[in-house]
Amino acid sequence: MIRKFHIYLLLVSIVISSSLFAQQDNLWSTEFGSRSALVAGSVTASVRDNSAIYYNPGALGFIKNSNIGLSANIATLQNTYLKNGGGDGINLYYPHFSIIPQFVSGILKLEKIPKVTFTYSVFNKHKSKLNFREIHSGKKDLYGNDGIEELFNSKYEYLDRIEETWIGIGAGYLLSKKWAVGASLFFSYMFHDSYEGIETNVIGEQGNLMASTSFTTDMRMTQLAIILKIGVAYEDEYISWGATATSTGIPTYFFDGSYLSRKEIVYVPGSPLHNFDVTNEWTHAWYKHPWEFDSGVQFALLNSTLNFRISYFTGNSPYAITEFDEDAVIISNSQNSIYPEWNKVMYASKPVINFAIGYEKRINEKLDLLTGFKVDRNAFDSDNLDRNKYWVPTKSYWNLYNATVGFDYRTKNSNSLIFGITYKFTNRKGDDQFVNLTDPDPDNYLQGEIKPIADTNISGFSLIVGYTYNFGEVVKKDIRGRIKLNELNPFDKDNK
Repeated sequence: MIRKFHIYLLLVSIVISSSLFAQQDNLWSTEFGSRSALVAGSVTASVRDNSAIYYNPGALGFIKNSNIGLSANIATLQNTYLKNGGGDGINLYYPHFSIIPQFVSGILKLEKIPKVTFTYSVFNKHKSKLNFREIHSGKKDLYGNDGIEELFNSKYEYLDRIEETWIGIGAGYLLSKKWAVGASLFFSYMFHDSYEGIETNVIGEQGNLMASTSFTTDMRMTQLAIILKIGVAYEDEYISWGATATSTGIPTYFFDGSYLSRKEIVYVPGSPLHNFDVTNEWTHAWYKHPWEFDSGVQFALLNSTLNFRISYFTGNSPYAITEFDEDAVIISNSQNSIYPEWNKVMYASKPVINFAIGYEKRINEKLDLLTGFKVDRNAFDSDNLDRNKYWVPTKSYWNLYNATVGFDYRTKNSNSLIFGITYKFTNRKGDDQFVNLTDPDPDNYLQGEIKPIADTNISGFSLIVGYTYNFGEVVKKDIRGRIKLNELNPFDKDNK
C-alpha cells in the first residue's frame, strides 16, 4: 500500500510541482523543503528530511522512517523596480504575484536493507521572469542641426522567462553510527524564452516620417540534462558536518535545441532602407550549469542549534548558448547585419561563493522556532562579457539577500506541519540601464547610449507551508533530538 501511494504521489507531483520565482542569474534564489527553506537552506550538515535529496544525499542514511512531504509557497509577491532603467526619468516596474506549490518528495525504507534509504522528488530548481514594456515620446534636434526639434516616439519590450524542473531519485547508506554517504541523480529539463525589441520613429514638422529603426531578438530554447550529486554526512553528540559535490549538466541530446530570430529595420536620412531578417527554426543549444561544491556544519549553542553553509560555484568563460547555422533563413536586401556579433546568444558566469546561517530553537515538545539569513550573489560575468555589445538574454546584475522566520509544529503522530515567511531584497545604485529611450542617437541608429545610472530595488515576500506524513514513529538522529527539553526553558526555576 505504501509503495503504491509513493508511486501515485510521484505521478501527481510531476504535474503540480513548481517553485518561488527566482532571479535570472542568481544560483540560490530558491530553497527546497519547508524546514530547510525557513533556515535559509543552511542544512548541508543538518538536513534530516526529504529535502536531503537536494541538499545532501549523504544525510539520507540517518533517516529512520518512510514518509512523504509537500512544501508550498502559498503566496508570493515580488516587485522589481529600476529607477531610470528605461532612460532619464523613465522607471521600469514589474510586480508579480503567484500561488504555486514548490517541492514534492518521499522517503522509502525497506526492512530487509535497513542501512539504505531511498528517496525521490520533483521540484522547480529555477523559475524566473522579468517583463517590461515602456513607451516614450519626446523632442530633440536629431537631423538638420538647425535647432528645430523633431518629435520622436520610442517603444521598448523585454521578456525573459526561465523554467527549470528537476526530477530526481537518490539513496543514502549508513556506514556507521556517525558516518553516512549518498548520491542523487537528477533529470533537469530547462525552458528559456527571451524576447527584446526597441523601436523608434522620428516625425518632422510637417508630420512626415523622417527616420525609423526597429531591432528585435527572439530566442526559445529547451534542454534536458543529467546532473549528479554526491554527499557525505557526519554527526556525533555535539556537532554535525556535511559536504556535497554537484556536477555540471551532462547532455542527453534530447530536446536540446533552440528557435532563433533577429530582425533589423533601419530607415534613416542619407541611407537606403535596410531590412535584415534571419530565422532558425531549430538549432543546437546548450546552457552550461556550474559545478557546485558545498559544505556545512551544525552545532548546539545555548540550548539551540546553529547551522552554517557555504557553497562555491565554478565559472564559465564566455560561450555561445546557441547560434544561427547553415539552415538559417535570411530575408534581406543586403545579406549583412548591422550588428553581426549578435548572431550568437552569449553567456558567461564567474566563480561565486554564497553563504547562509540558520538558527533553530525548541520552544516546547511540539514547537520549534526556525529562522535564517543568506547571501545569493549574482553569477553573470559582466567583466568578460558586455551586454551592450552581444546578445545576452538575461540582464540582472544584483546580489540578493534573504531573511526567513517560521515554526515547525509536530502532531500527535509525529507528523510535521511547518509554516513561515521569507523576505527577499536588494537595493543597488549605478546599474546599467536596460534601455535609453530618452536620448536617441542619430549616429547609432537612434539607439540611446546605455548609462550606469539605474537604481535597482527588489523586494518579495513568500508565505511557506509544508507537511510531512511519516509512516511509523520518528526516531530522532541529530543534535536537536539530544537537547533536553527542560534545558530549553530559561524561565524554569527548577532547571539546575
